[in-house]
Amino acid sequence: MAGKDLERLASYVDALVRAEVHGHVLSREGFRDLSAEWEGEPSRGLFVTLRVGGELRGCIGSIEASDEVPALAARMAREALRDPRFLDRRVRPAELDRLTTEITLLDPPEEVEGPEDLEPGRDGVVCEFRGRRGVYLPQVAEETGWSPRVLVERCFQEKVGVPPGSWRLSGARIYRLRGRKASAGGGSRGAGDERGQE
Repeated sequence: MAGKDLERLASYVDALVRAEVHGHVLSREGFRDLSAEWEGEPSRGLFVTLRVGGELRGCIGSIEASDEVPALAARMAREALRDPRFLDRRVRPAELDRLTTEITLLDPPEEVEGPEDLEPGRDGVVCEFRGRRGVYLPQVAEETGWSPRVLVERCFQEKVGVPPGSWRLSGARIYRLRGRKASAGGGSRGAGDERGQE
């Protein structure tokens, strides 16, 4: 997948988010063009992250591929605007000049034995235990500076809701999560396709 394709997708999703914030409907023409561009590409997991002035204001996605990439991106963008963690801080029209829309296109998760199998600053993580699942995207380790062990322990504690050392218990599973990201919007810092940082 060429980087420019992911950048175009991020730009389209950013336009969609801005239209939604204003209560407008975006033309389907751009979506049809993107769908044709991505035709034949395997479906992938994807997250959409919204930031205003660098502050997280929504992040919704799916680890598993559930639709073609452009359709999944459009749906996740709409859902990110309604992220229940930010009900009292939804993106407002007055904030759009500082909005950055980020798309993370995921590779399939790979099961690993423990935190030592994760590359610091590059890998995200999926943690599972007793039917519960938590996710930290690849950029979380990069942005926070957490070590792989801290990343896994915080994922189990904060996302799965179990004690941090639970990753050592029978039945606990850890998956490496990698992907590519692209950003668009007025608040973008380092917008564009980035590989290897995830």
